[in-house]
Amino acid sequence: MSWFLDEDFAMTPKQLFKLISLSEILSKEKKKQKISENIHAAAPNKFIPMLRWSCGHWCVEGNLYLQEQYRGGASAVGAKGGTLGVKAGRLSKLLRFVESQKIPISCTDEDMFCKFVESLDEPQFSKQRKNGHINSDTTQTETALEAIYFLRWFSDKFDYKMFGTGGIQITEDEVHSGAKNRRKSRIAVSHHKMPGFSEKKHRVAIDDSDIERLYDAAYKLYEKSKLPPWEKNFIYERRVAMIGALVQTGGRRTEINLMTTAAIEMALAASAMGEDGVRGNATLTLTTLKHVRVDYRKIAITHVGIHPFHRYLDLRKTVIRKTCGAAKESGILFISARFGTPLNEQTIDSEIRFLRIEAGIPYQVVAHMFRHRKIVNVIIELILLNNIQNKADFKVRLMTEDDIKIPVMQVSGHLSIEGLDWYLMHAFSIVNRLDKVRAAGRRHNLMQDFKTEYERIERNAGRPLSDAERGLAMGPFLAKLYSDLKDLDDLKGANPESGTPK
Repeated sequence: MSWFLDEDFAMTPKQLFKLISLSEILSKEKKKQKISENIHAAAPNKFIPMLRWSCGHWCVEGNLYLQEQYRGGASAVGAKGGTLGVKAGRLSKLLRFVESQKIPISCTDEDMFCKFVESLDEPQFSKQRKNGHINSDTTQTETALEAIYFLRWFSDKFDYKMFGTGGIQITEDEVHSGAKNRRKSRIAVSHHKMPGFSEKKHRVAIDDSDIERLYDAAYKLYEKSKLPPWEKNFIYERRVAMIGALVQTGGRRTEINLMTTAAIEMALAASAMGEDGVRGNATLTLTTLKHVRVDYRKIAITHVGIHPFHRYLDLRKTVIRKTCGAAKESGILFISARFGTPLNEQTIDSEIRFLRIEAGIPYQVVAHMFRHRKIVNVIIELILLNNIQNKADFKVRLMTEDDIKIPVMQVSGHLSIEGLDWYLMHAFSIVNRLDKVRAAGRRHNLMQDFKTEYERIERNAGRPLSDAERGLAMGPFLAKLYSDLKDLDDLKGANPESGTPK
């Protein structure tokens, strides 16, 4: 089944994999991907990457490997094929290498594999990086490891002797991790040519001042826009709602991208004033994508936090009417202004980057930094509320007390507590650094929301407003703000030992 290169073949720089709907490849998937019964959170679309050679022919061996990886639990969710897309990108480098050497996959021996790993350190050219790009040590190591996993699978599947004596020389070591009562072990594979992993870097949580600057940048772009009024109004409100969704939920960008209008309408209904003069608890349903199975979780949202979605939903209806029409309405919250179709998750990062540049923020800001902020704030709130002394104490209580576990896991969507290690370390560093920390900055966030709404009303009016006019315009917002502040006061009364309201 190995593939040989024609003598006169010339390599081309085009991408060596194509995303194809999973239902076209695995017939059973059509039955599995029926519409979710939970209309408040969308089931994700899945696309599997299909590898091909530079000449356009499918790489049968590579695609069999990717399909087996999918059946083993690798994610196929995302605009680029999720985890499978990452694997396909790494294997593309191996395919280009064997093409350049004019050998079949089965002839990859120790010398050839050494050359392949060395080639990963050379400048990589693409349409986006015409001047070349040097891969980090981590990227080179991960690519080499994926090649080893694939070649081992290939060797076993087609009965080739590619490893061991006379073949590729790899080492295997047992590695242990986790606490003593949750000890895990795995086999770590290595090759002497691999450079090893770079020092792991974590993005920090986004600062409140940067969030304010992003909101301001959204309005500046609105003022400069030459688009028709309905379109520029929609894009402005979509950006405000997108920032709000990231701030309020702490969801991953793909989870934000799968939010539905039904989820927002349900939260708005819960937040409305009841006959008894009390507002209900508003929640947003997110699709959890880090698990092997698709799951759902509910995130509590403030009454003020849900307020901007009123305006966005009204404008969204106009866009649907002008573009795809109600018959083709997807139900997905964030849609294109030109076509009315759902955005993909990459657009969220593109929008944040666009706003960052307009705001003049000189450092990186990405959607995942909102997630860091939300999770860290929730952990800080629980530390202060429950007088937790250290990281070890928090982990024990996280495993044994639902009052600790549920708020954290609902917001983070993690399957295991190991994924929270960085957030715990960051949260305790904040608590230990300050004499008195306001729990999760909730009151500060409400004041920021007040400032944003106040300025929006002034801008939209286009003229100075009297106190009476301003009070009338802000009436619905202030009623919701009062409900949130009352919740903070009630929480303080219920927990007098906590010092500050959470």
